[in-house]
Amino acid sequence: MNALDEMTLRLLTSKKKYNQYLATAMPDKSAEIQEFYTKIAKFRPRIQSLLGKYLDNPASQTTIDVDESVEQCLRTLIKHFEMRDYEDKCARKNYDETDSSEEEEVLFKEEEAILDEETTAPNPKSKLLSYWGAPINRQQTSLDNFVRRRKK
Repeated sequence: MNALDEMTLRLLTSKKKYNQYLATAMPDKSAEIQEFYTKIAKFRPRIQSLLGKYLDNPASQTTIDVDESVEQCLRTLIKHFEMRDYEDKCARKNYDETDSSEEEEVLFKEEEAILDEETTAPNPKSKLLSYWGAPINRQQTSLDNFVRRRKK
């Protein structure tokens, strides 16, 4: 079997079906996979311990090869979980990506008005703040104001 056929089988069939096919078509490769699964079972407690160590402290070190492999594995898992969360969110919204009712992005927020105890009127010092916290200076943008500013 050439590499293209093998890749096609792996991508288009489940792992179980692929292994069943290998058992009949390529017993050598099937034996190799079974030996790998046996080693996983044998070293399972040590593997779980090592991965648990990385989960408890992502900066921990074992060897360069193991560190890079575990880091890549964890990055792939994080991408996978983020994609699953996104798919679940889309499914809840009936695949409407434009629906922003749940997460409306607000660029400008108004500072809470400080009420004067006697008059219960908003404090004139209250002003608009941008999303990043800087004050917003709103000016009239009519043609009359433009002409007045140009005359000064």
